[in-house]
Amino acid sequence: MTEKNDNRNVPMKPVFLIGFMGSGKTTLCNALTARTGLRSVDLDDFIENEAGMSIKEFFARYGEEQFRQLESRSLASAAASGFDIIACGGGTPCFNNNMELMNRLGKTVYLYVSDDILFSRLAVARYHRPLIASLDDDRLRRFISDKIAERSPFYRQATEIFDASFLESEDQIERSVAIFKEKFL
Repeated sequence: MTEKNDNRNVPMKPVFLIGFMGSGKTTLCNALTARTGLRSVDLDDFIENEAGMSIKEFFARYGEEQFRQLESRSLASAAASGFDIIACGGGTPCFNNNMELMNRLGKTVYLYVSDDILFSRLAVARYHRPLIASLDDDRLRRFISDKIAERSPFYRQATEIFDASFLESEDQIERSVAIFKEKFL
């Protein structure tokens, strides 16, 4: 959880970063916080703090349905806590009318990345992500394609779309942050 105070007089509505795993939500959120001083939170960290355990442990102990309920409560709580930027989990928009809630409370920005870029990012990080850790390359490509098809109707309800293809180097992150700030903050 990243919190930084700022000196703004008028509170802004939260900006919710949504998109598939590997789209760059956490990377962009952290970079925006570091370069703007806005208060931000990664929803996964917020959930773990609320639950007192890791998401993986919560999921194993209570199952997906209970996790999605906790996720929705945590989303509403994070939004009410005054965070300027909230990086959501990849599935957050797809359950319990969360997309409707986010659009009502603030601005939703879908971090769009092609399937090929998602594959290249997730292939190197797969062992840190329990959902995909055991998938070989072919199964990982199918998983990405299938899940994107399933989740796109929710992601496409975002108020804005941002091309998050360029978050691989510090220079790319700097340029992406500048573009994001100009368009959405």
